[in-house]
Amino acid sequence: MEAPILAHSPWHEGEIALQKKLGVETRMDEVGRRVMRDHLIDQHREFYPLLPMVVLGSVDRDGDAWATLRAGEPGFLHAPDEKRLTVELPREPTDPAEAGMEDGAPLALLGIDLGTRRRNRLNGTLKRHAGGFDLGVDQSFGNCPKYIQLRQVHFLRDPSEPPAGLTFPDFSTGGLLQMTGEAELLTEAPDGVPPDGAERYWRFRPRRIVWRADALPIRYDLKSS
Repeated sequence: MEAPILAHSPWHEGEIALQKKLGVETRMDEVGRRVMRDHLIDQHREFYPLLPMVVLGSVDRDGDAWATLRAGEPGFLHAPDEKRLTVELPREPTDPAEAGMEDGAPLALLGIDLGTRRRNRLNGTLKRHAGGFDLGVDQSFGNCPKYIQLRQVHFLRDPSEPPAGLTFPDFSTGGLLQMTGEAELLTEAPDGVPPDGAERYWRFRPRRIVWRADALPIRYDLKSS
């Protein structure tokens, strides 16, 4: 029999109560100590950077539990060392799970590769940084792939760089400069000075640029206030 990895039971009170009710407390205690780790093994450190999505679970201040799915280009998850997983994702204000994803909060993470049916889980403590957050490893373990349906992933866009359009009119000539590309929200200005109030800084990367001379049938003359 494989030697236990953990010196103490990894199960919480609710799980232990259910195990007792089913008469499997001793067996599950032994299994839990063998399969759960307090660090990321090399196999898991190599696994997470391959993923284009991740499932996250958080609990907000009202005690409500939220599950969410976030996506990014492979590499947005990576493990600098065996004790933490770095998640490079911008804040998503419309996601209710964000309310439970503050600095110091516990967070559950599930990584699934739908192309191979591999999946691994991680429970840890969140630490925010400018590009996203680090998840300090409390528990790391693999999961059964039995009910996972094989799928092929297709990227439509980079979710961290949503499409955006800009236009700049020349009111004196009627010319119009139009650009389409990707926008990135910056939490800090390039010079490190935080924005005031509701102000936010954006970085725009143009993909196509169109100049239309005399596009506007109107003109504006400057006037003093």
